[in-house]
Amino acid sequence: NIPVKYLYSEADGTFSFTGLPYGEYKVYPVITGIKTYPVTVILSATSTTANVIMKITGQTVSGTGESEQYSLIANLYPNPASEDIAVIIKVKGKFRLHVIDASGKTVFITNEAKSAGGDVITIPVSALKSGLYLIIIQDETGNYTARQFIKK
Repeated sequence: NIPVKYLYSEADGTFSFTGLPYGEYKVYPVITGIKTYPVTVILSATSTTANVIMKITGQTVSGTGESEQYSLIANLYPNPASEDIAVIIKVKGKFRLHVIDASGKTVFITNEAKSAGGDVITIPVSALKSGLYLIIIQDETGNYTARQFIKK
C-alpha cells in the first residue's frame, strides 16, 4: 500500500509499467468522483508480465487480471511475513485453504466455513523455513485462487 509508480493512461486507455522488481503490486485506477477497486498483480520469475483490464460500470471501476476472473482472496498481508499472515477471503460457505512450500509439500491445511466474505483468516508462519510459499483456497464448487507469499 505504498505508491511505487504512477502514470496517465494513453488516449485509448492502455497503460504500461516497466522495470518493476518481482513482488506483489496493486494496480489502482484513479478517476475523480468514481469509486475504484485495485487489482493485485504478482510478478515473479515464472510470471514476468501481467495484463489487467479495468472496467467502468456506473460510478465504479474494478479490474481483473487476465488469468484471474474471480479471486477468492481479497488480500493477504504482510508479505513478506515472519510470524503470521492474514488472508482476507471473499468466500461464502465452505472452503479449504492449503499452504504449499516451493517443493510442493503441503505445510498447512484447514477446512472452514464462513457466512460472509471479507473475513480474515490468520495463518501462523513462524515455524516455516524462509522461502516462497503458495496459499490456495478452493470453495465447495471447485473454484480456486492461489497467491504467493514470502516467509522471511
